[in-house]
Amino acid sequence: MRSIPQHVFEHGALIAWAVHRAHALVGGIGVQFDRAIELLSEHRVLMGWIFGLSVLLFLGSLIVIPLLIARMRPDYFVSRTPPADSWTAQHRAIRYGALLLKNGTGLVLLAAGIAMLVLPGQGIITILVSMTLLDFPGKRRLELRIARQRRVRKAIEWIRRRARRQPLIIPDPSEDA
Repeated sequence: MRSIPQHVFEHGALIAWAVHRAHALVGGIGVQFDRAIELLSEHRVLMGWIFGLSVLLFLGSLIVIPLLIARMRPDYFVSRTPPADSWTAQHRAIRYGALLLKNGTGLVLLAAGIAMLVLPGQGIITILVSMTLLDFPGKRRLELRIARQRRVRKAIEWIRRRARRQPLIIPDPSEDA
């Protein structure tokens, strides 16, 4: 950080110095902004693809995420065992294929959710849904931590109410084992 020269404190020069520094700072930002605009205009095709992907992720999240949340079992966060008719009871080839498809879809949704933290879309909810599909250590604790956030919980409740589904049972932190 630059120190203030001693002569600046004489005869009201402090204001002039501050104005000069602010102008230099804003001018620097203006140069950076101009460079960013120049880069965007040089890469129009790339920007078109990024814009298209952003729109696709946004629209996809508006359709897919509510469907997945509505299809979740109400006891998803309480029950530790899959239902009896689950794909996990199928032949080994089917089970591994489904596991690969489920985790692949989870990775795609996780990437989309992270992107939606800065792009339009339902980022946190998409990340939560992606975690329900992924298999990793500590998954349950992380899912519950996200699902217990007031805004996320309200969004989940609203989606399930609109789909005429029972609310998800989300245990209190004191009930964690």
